[in-house]
Amino acid sequence: MLQGNSIRRAGRTTNILHRSQKGSRVGLRGPFGTSFPMEKMAGHNILLIAGGLGLAPRGTLYHDYKIDEQGIITRANCIIPTTQNNANIHYDLKALVKEQVEKGKNDREVTRLSEMLVRAYDPCISCSVH
Repeated sequence: MLQGNSIRRAGRTTNILHRSQKGSRVGLRGPFGTSFPMEKMAGHNILLIAGGLGLAPRGTLYHDYKIDEQGIITRANCIIPTTQNNANIHYDLKALVKEQVEKGKNDREVTRLSEMLVRAYDPCISCSVH
């Protein structure tokens, strides 16, 4: 059952999805158009890993769902790429700042290089509050 989505409205299919009401039944297709056996998944935890052109280049977005016997999602968990990259961003910043200070760089230059490093990870700051 549809509980909500984070899919951008871009064409015929996504417009139909956006017009759907909460609780609407939607189908999922697997690789090469094969379908997921939703009736066998009811009551089980499901992990969907998306990839391809539909994702921002931030990394893999993990979805973890629990579906009840009626096929309704009762729990959903999203692990966004920014969350996965957060520790590395901090580790790399710490190393960069130490290295640049040892080289005698001033605060302005260290700040500029730090901002470049964070942007290289392309963090999704605005939507990482999911």
